[in-house]
Amino acid sequence: MGLGRPIEFDPQQALDAAMHVFWQRGYEATSLENLLAAMDIGKSSFYQAYGSKPELFQKCLENYRDASVDRLRALLDQSASGKAFWRRFSRASLWAQKTPWVGLDVC
Repeated sequence: MGLGRPIEFDPQQALDAAMHVFWQRGYEATSLENLLAAMDIGKSSFYQAYGSKPELFQKCLENYRDASVDRLRALLDQSASGKAFWRRFSRASLWAQKTPWVGLDVC
């Protein structure tokens, strides 16, 4: 069987769009049609790149985790001490609780 056509979209951008849909609607309420519209891709591209809705959701969770760890590492690297890191992390956490969309641009 052939490899098919090459991917003609940005997989990370599509993943980010899917994460926003899952965040807004919830997993169960998110349909394939919702995902395809938000990701701006067709069914064949969806299945070729992500496999299924559960696999896409898992990739979104992994991507969110990885981005969160990267942000924490960067914050730690930029902090002069553990105390300074903790202070900055605490402030950022409080701000994120008031701003639910914080961080979603990295997923």
